[in-house]
Amino acid sequence: MSQLFTAGPRVGWVFSAQWTVYATGGYAQASVYSSFFAKGFPNAGNTVERRPTGWYAGGGIDYLITNWLYAGVEYRHIELDTEMHKTTAIPTVGAARFISPSVDLVQFRLGLKFSGF
Repeated sequence: MSQLFTAGPRVGWVFSAQWTVYATGGYAQASVYSSFFAKGFPNAGNTVERRPTGWYAGGGIDYLITNWLYAGVEYRHIELDTEMHKTTAIPTVGAARFISPSVDLVQFRLGLKFSGF
C-alpha cells in the first residue's frame, strides 16, 4: 500500500489549558499493489495496481508544550473496499484474487500553533 490519502474532521474536547483529546474519521484512498508469478512461466510475472476507497476512524491527544509548540499522537484504523486483482499475463486458471486492504497507523507529531488570525 502506498500513496495513502485521508480526509475528514476532528471533533475534540479541550479539558485543560494544555490537553486536547479528539476523535477523527472520514474518507480514505490508497494505491494497493498485488504481484502474480507462475512457476514454469518465468517471464509471466505481473503486478496489478488498484486505488480502492474506504474509510478511517481513530483518535488522538495533543499537548501544548509552550504557547506556540505542541506535540501529539494519533491512531487511525483504515479499511479499504474489497477489489479483485487479476492478470492476463499468466496463462493459468486462478490468476485472480480478492484483496481487502486494511492498515493501523500511529502517528507522532510536533506542530506550531498560530494565534490571532
